[in-house]
Amino acid sequence: MQAGLPLESAIAEIVSEIRTRERMKMELARRITGDPGASELLRRVGELTPAGISVCGIDGGLLQLSLSTLDIVVVRAVAAIFRYAGRSLVSVGYYPSERVPPHFFLLKEPLDSARAGTLAGMRRQMLEVSCATGVVRGGMADLVLLDGSVVPQYVERFSDSPECSSLYDELMEAYVGLYEEADDGRIMLAGFVKDSRGRRFCEILSERLNLDGEGRRFLSGSRDTAILDAILPKGWRTVAFPYAEESPQRPDLKGWGGRVYAFYMRVSEFDYPFRVEFLSTAGSPEEEADRISSLVGFLSSFGLNTSIPPVLVEADLRARLREEADWIQDRIVDRLGLGFLTRRDRRPF
Repeated sequence: MQAGLPLESAIAEIVSEIRTRERMKMELARRITGDPGASELLRRVGELTPAGISVCGIDGGLLQLSLSTLDIVVVRAVAAIFRYAGRSLVSVGYYPSERVPPHFFLLKEPLDSARAGTLAGMRRQMLEVSCATGVVRGGMADLVLLDGSVVPQYVERFSDSPECSSLYDELMEAYVGLYEEADDGRIMLAGFVKDSRGRRFCEILSERLNLDGEGRRFLSGSRDTAILDAILPKGWRTVAFPYAEESPQRPDLKGWGGRVYAFYMRVSEFDYPFRVEFLSTAGSPEEEADRISSLVGFLSSFGLNTSIPPVLVEADLRARLREEADWIQDRIVDRLGLGFLTRRDRRPF
């Protein structure tokens, strides 16, 4: 796009580019679905109504407040536990409790905004993993479903920052502990990734199918969900593929990253495909993907106009911190005055 275009011209160019890419996507989708090799990469999700099962959804809330002398990180993680008998929800529980007080952390090091954001994210993940480990260790659920990936995301050691380095090491140990607990207890551990930006499945398509140069180039610049939106029918999933093929393994996870797999699935014609990641604990990853996809399909069937399982929606509602943001800042101002706020927060507009 040219720099400095008038607003209407810029919008028109954006719309034109979107239409061009959509047309190319649909043309490529027709070629993919007509290729015999495509059928080897897609699987129908088996329908399942378990006689009795406990499922757990875990989510965390994060709030970051910047003051003139330090940053405050507020985090909370909650596990919602639903017990089903057939298609009936028979009980709802929470871990560690229904109303979890938030945890406060002070960032005293003079970190830039990017590092402060990374550190805050690691604090949230630390609490979520701790919550998941408590559920797994207590045998409270047959399936533990994280909101997001089952591997650490957006983390960095920052060796020049003692606080970041220490927290990074603790977080890696916490993930390893969670994997070990899930493996020992044969608990299904999975992550529901709503808005994946992954590209590995497009690479698999490019490697497996007979496409021309233009098709391969378009695939190389596309996200998995964009292509799968055009080729993946409702009630189907992709084959499972190793997470390590997409992202380098972290040595800090002590080899556990090699046992994480992913697949995409679709449960609604009116919603995008989503990604599921899982820890392989019982042998064949494809067989595990069959079981987990059937359970996720069962859970998602209770959602209203969304593919997100209600147990994750409930965990999100319990964990979010939006309502606390103004209250926390107001209490600080009441005691210290406006002088401790940053310039941005002191502006009258």
